[in-house]
Amino acid sequence: QHKDGSILYTIFSGSPVQASDGTAKGILSVVTDITAREKEAQDLSRMTANLQQLVADRTEALKQVNAFLVREIAARAQAQDHLQAVLNAAADGIIVADQHGQILTTNPAVEKIFQYASHETIGQPLSMLMPEPFHLDPDNAIRNYVETAQTKMIGIGREVAGLRRDGSEFPLDLAVGVIRNEGSAQFVGIVRDISERKAAQQQILALNNQLSEPNLELQTRIREREQALRDVDIAHAKLETTLIELRNQSKNTSLLNEMSELLQAAINLQEVGAVIQLYCDRLFGSDSGNLLFMENDKHALVTVFAWGERAECENQIEHQRCWALRQARPYPTTALHRSLRCAHLHVSEPRETICLPLFGQGAALGLLALRGGTVPRSVVPAPAM
Repeated sequence: QHKDGSILYTIFSGSPVQASDGTAKGILSVVTDITAREKEAQDLSRMTANLQQLVADRTEALKQVNAFLVREIAARAQAQDHLQAVLNAAADGIIVADQHGQILTTNPAVEKIFQYASHETIGQPLSMLMPEPFHLDPDNAIRNYVETAQTKMIGIGREVAGLRRDGSEFPLDLAVGVIRNEGSAQFVGIVRDISERKAAQQQILALNNQLSEPNLELQTRIREREQALRDVDIAHAKLETTLIELRNQSKNTSLLNEMSELLQAAINLQEVGAVIQLYCDRLFGSDSGNLLFMENDKHALVTVFAWGERAECENQIEHQRCWALRQARPYPTTALHRSLRCAHLHVSEPRETICLPLFGQGAALGLLALRGGTVPRSVVPAPAM
């Protein structure tokens, strides 16, 4: 141990010291300080242990990576087998080509469609599967995509012509997709033989052409029958309207005849008013009206009976305020002649009106003022300015 308390590593060696006569006189001791060498040995030992642990850790990590790679390769192989099985089972033909338009692989459906064995198409240009007018279509589309990244044909389905090994041409549905991988591109073409579909379309078109002329004649007859039925319906509706009007007219005529007989038998104005009052509701139930009689002084008429909108006619009017009394004949007005309506009428809505003067022995006895139903506003003119 050093004076300062630190540990020293030493090698102690001793040898006897003898006199000339051979007797021992003492011991010669030699002490060598090996502290630095011992520390180096300890450091080396620790480094060796650390290195061994690092190697062990790296070895374990490599084992795990190797196991992962083995599983990954197996999964990739399984996926590849599954994908190949799907491609083999696909009903549509699948062709994979590189960016130069060379065929890389095909599925069995391509062999069935084009009648080429797989090894006969691998490495060949796509144009071998198309007739002369379409030779350049796939090559130009691929070249255009590689040079400009524009997808004029990529991702768009279209109908083209295919070329079988025996030289026969047939209609083909073609759709092209692209697979990008590390700066390069591969193109996947999906093809379908549509010969049967086109033949069926031609048959349907031929049948339609054969049936078109009879159909046109039948449609013409149907339209004529429909028009005849519409004409019959219109005539029937007009007939029903006429019958209703005739029934109403017959009923009104009968009522007027009854009222006329009673009026002829009346001996005074009170009886005349009672008769008219009795028949007004039956003849003009849906309208409004006033029955006015002349006062004794012959200067004014007074309402003795009213129904409906009573406020539309003044209860007492002078002889000169009514056109019918001035002309001594019925005075009708319509919505188009509101400006010439009798002054004693105050009809807010555009309605038809008629004033019927009642005369006896050449003198005016009274007035029957009637207001009909509301006239549609579409026929009412704008008020004069």
